[in-house]
Amino acid sequence: MLYLDFLSNPDKKEFESVDQSLLSNPGPTTYNSKEIEKTFMKLSSEIYKQKVEPTTQCMKRLGNMYKASLYGGLASFIDSEGSKDELAGKRIGMFSYRSGLAPSFFGIEVKGSI
Repeated sequence: MLYLDFLSNPDKKEFESVDQSLLSNPGPTTYNSKEIEKTFMKLSSEIYKQKVEPTTQCMKRLGNMYKASLYGGLASFIDSEGSKDELAGKRIGMFSYRSGLAPSFFGIEVKGSI
């Protein structure tokens, strides 16, 4: 996704270190490009640590929980927040591929203290 952000706004400050020649790659050639993968994995590592890693603690301890992993991620996220009161009024996006053709996306709005 960060690569797509780069394509739409390459002059953005966060992309200063990215080789501008990556803009000239035709779409299909980017699918298996190790250079693009390494570049944007490195750029997105801090974002991943901040936004995704806190939701993985439950699965790291228990292993793959299949269907329960969505709610294990939610529990991990809630546990990772310092003050549970800070979540009041916030929205949490939940996405699950499930097992088939019908993925689910829904939002949770935190109404009060947890």
